[in-house]
Amino acid sequence: MSKEYFYSRNICCSEITEHPDHYLAKFVICDFSVNGNQVALNRDTIESWMSTLVGNPLVGKLVVAPKGELDFSGHNMKVVTRKDDDGNEYKTAEFDTDAFGSFQSVGIEKIDDTDFIVASCKIWKRYPKACATILRRIESGTLNTSWEIDVLKAHKGIVGGRMAKIIDDGVFTAHCLLGANVEPAYKCSKLLEVAETDFGLELANAYIEDTKEISNIESNEKEAKNLKLNKDKETQTAQVENPTETEQAEQTVTESTTEPTTPAEPNVQTSEEGGETPPPTEPETGTEPAGEPEPESTTETSSLTGHDLYEKLNEAVVKFNSDMYLVEMFPEDHTIWCKKYGPINDLDYIMFPYTVEGNEVSLGEPQNITLVVSISQVNTKIAELNSTIASLNTELQSAKEEVASLAPYKDQAEKAEAEKAAAELAQKKEDLRQYAISSKMITEAEVSEGGNYASLIENLDETGIKSVIAERCVEAAKKAPTEKKIETSEVHKPESIKLNLNETKYNTTNANKRDAWREYLGK
Repeated sequence: MSKEYFYSRNICCSEITEHPDHYLAKFVICDFSVNGNQVALNRDTIESWMSTLVGNPLVGKLVVAPKGELDFSGHNMKVVTRKDDDGNEYKTAEFDTDAFGSFQSVGIEKIDDTDFIVASCKIWKRYPKACATILRRIESGTLNTSWEIDVLKAHKGIVGGRMAKIIDDGVFTAHCLLGANVEPAYKCSKLLEVAETDFGLELANAYIEDTKEISNIESNEKEAKNLKLNKDKETQTAQVENPTETEQAEQTVTESTTEPTTPAEPNVQTSEEGGETPPPTEPETGTEPAGEPEPESTTETSSLTGHDLYEKLNEAVVKFNSDMYLVEMFPEDHTIWCKKYGPINDLDYIMFPYTVEGNEVSLGEPQNITLVVSISQVNTKIAELNSTIASLNTELQSAKEEVASLAPYKDQAEKAEAEKAAAELAQKKEDLRQYAISSKMITEAEVSEGGNYASLIENLDETGIKSVIAERCVEAAKKAPTEKKIETSEVHKPESIKLNLNETKYNTTNANKRDAWREYLGK
């Protein structure tokens, strides 16, 4: 999870008279284009997590600008090192800002045919200095804002021909009011509307009192210093300690108006004293430290994520090698792509990792890289790929339609094939049944449904049928009766037929021979 800070100027604000304790402001957070940090929010997923802004604060830090007027500084973020429960050190961001309101709703609105994230926010009137500064900056059209997002999921992609980090999921943790000198990363800046241009006597008086207070603080400091110098001149002895005590007394008076800067001061319930009377100056300075001139706080780490960071990195590249120049910057990866002057392949780049410490940047070791397609041809390549995908989708659709048109024929063929297979199977079963019956060893009842051997017919178990037939044939052979032979003790004499063909009483003619045989056989 990472944290991002980006800027936008789109704000409209209107006072709601029914709620005298707050202003209702509408902030145009940003659109979905690639900002100056090469980061964009995913339009397709934003509606699932943009509601995390609701209930989170509108924050800022009031400081004295170089011209002496009140202004906001920024996130006032610094990187600190802490230890977890296991004693391991880790770095995290720490902010020195105060809450001046809270967000009530968020949604998507179309402005000039462009989608924007728009959020409504209550700005609490209990902080009149902040309210006066906000309205003055809105009136001048110079109020910059910056959202803070804990990034949960993101990916790299091409948006408008530019490589960008696209945030798919995250949590809006706050929305920060920035100083006039901070350049926004989103260039779609414009003021939509201001329903009321009269800031009100209360806010005007508060701003005047702030200015007077600042002047009094400066005068008191100068007076204390002059008093100390005068007494130093008058007393050159041990009495020199007295002016110091006087100075301390004077400085105590001065600090009484500027000292309450601890974070506990915002808990003071000064708004309960009445809606028309401004809250006391002292409790307010706890959350709006107008009495502490901190011009250095206007320079913040987050301001280096835009144009300033690019310039510093470009200077570092030139310092590393005067023949190189910066081409692309990727703040989320802390890398840059560079090229050398002169003829060079469009696909070849030199990549540097970089680190940021405060306002200083340092480059790591360079690495040569080669792209698959040049950045200038990314859109052309994407168009070609999209065209190929569309063509393949058309072919796929045609193939699906052709398959759908052939489906009836396929069904008919499958049905006919199934019927043929079923008929062949039934015929084989019937043939096996008739074979079993014709063997005379198995009855028809045994191979009919419910019979002992019906399962053999159903499973076309020809071997099983033959085994039954063979087994029964063996059993039948064992049970067949044998021929009985009766033996006697009588000597059996063979009978023989004697023919005396020389006897004269038999004629040798055919007729006589026939008669002779008949006579013999008739005996």
